[in-house]
Amino acid sequence: MKNFTRLFASYLMLTVFVFFNLSTSAFAVLVNGAPAVDLLGQTLYTTSSTGTAANKFAYVYNMSFDYNNHRLFVADVGNDRVLVFNLSPTNTFDGTARSADYVLGQFYTTSNTSFATNSMSFDTPEDLEYDNANDRLFVSDSRNHRVLVFNDVSPARFSSTGNGLDADAILGQPDNTTAVAGTTRAKLSLPKGLAYDSVNDRLFVAGSNNSRVMVYDVTTTVTGEDATAVIGQTSSTDGSGGIGQNRLSYLEGLDYDSVNERLFVADSNNDRVMIFGVSTSKLTGSETGINADIVLGQPDFNTAASGLSVKDFNYPVGVAYDASTGAERLFVVDPFNHRVLAFDAGTGTLSNYDEATHVLGQVDFDSGGMSVTQDHLRYPYGGEYDSYNDRMYVGDSGAVRVMVFDTDDTPPVPEFSTTMFFTVVFILGLAIVQKNGGLDALTGGKRA
Repeated sequence: MKNFTRLFASYLMLTVFVFFNLSTSAFAVLVNGAPAVDLLGQTLYTTSSTGTAANKFAYVYNMSFDYNNHRLFVADVGNDRVLVFNLSPTNTFDGTARSADYVLGQFYTTSNTSFATNSMSFDTPEDLEYDNANDRLFVSDSRNHRVLVFNDVSPARFSSTGNGLDADAILGQPDNTTAVAGTTRAKLSLPKGLAYDSVNDRLFVAGSNNSRVMVYDVTTTVTGEDATAVIGQTSSTDGSGGIGQNRLSYLEGLDYDSVNERLFVADSNNDRVMIFGVSTSKLTGSETGINADIVLGQPDFNTAASGLSVKDFNYPVGVAYDASTGAERLFVVDPFNHRVLAFDAGTGTLSNYDEATHVLGQVDFDSGGMSVTQDHLRYPYGGEYDSYNDRMYVGDSGAVRVMVFDTDDTPPVPEFSTTMFFTVVFILGLAIVQKNGGLDALTGGKRA
């Protein structure tokens, strides 16, 4: 009986060990300084070479996902092109060649020709937004002072037409050959960040050199159309930078929260992130100069100082919002501190000068060194949150690569297996038998 009990106890311990190992093996908790789980543009985490091949970049900033057709669009800034990568059915690079399948702005996935301004060319494409409902793509063509609108970038369109698609409409210029900056409602100056409101069909454009956000109705986009509203200026023709609750200075990245109708703005030159309420009821006409609701990176709306801490930035350029229910996080790309900060962005928790909850690219909030490794960054300049896989994609521009970080921060939930259930029941039964006379009571006093 003693040997039998020891054997069964050993069996129970093994069952428990195997069960808990299986239930938690796939779980990854977001921690400070977490290593990347994948990369694009390099074959090793310790190299940083540029190139024009279909699997290389020459400075990469931002990207955008097409979850319906399992694709990733990447702005290859230095090569004046947008590369289109086919992804796996789970929207990762697992099992793929990690080489672009198609390209916009060029006729070949291996070229970086400088063209005269036309309907298909780019000069420094810095950001892009994909409209999943309509297979539409918006690209900020920064040095041509315009945004190109491609109404159909579906896989079928690429298959039938090939690379180098022509844009269907242009924002910021009156035609497809003009590249002149301006401060009117119909003009842009060095547009950078983009954010798309899929519910109300609005496009937010960071007119960086005019220190303002232009709001466009893109239900039916017409070349040279006026913006419907302006954020960051008190006049629709002002292009100067400023400080205050309703001013911006050389802003760069944007992102949009469709549930709460919030616009996140990387107000780069003021070393802060501004959060505006931009509901359609608030922007009903040609408003200018609305106030921000919250500021991150500064103690108030009238201070502009860079820093390295759990609260401060040094020229923030990118923002990426995680809208997951219960998560609601904001990732801020902080290039000159070589890191990405994560904030709890819930509407009831986010407040002025809040502290970050996590940092990527550094081991802690007080470190700011750069390195080309798996867990460090070198002048990151953009990013996109992958809501399908709970991952943060970072355009690590100084290392000429896209770094992919697992940001799932949901604690594991233990589950009882069938094997464990019956084991526990059997042990409880054995204990009851032992209490009532042991096995002798069941075998008539005979031992096996």
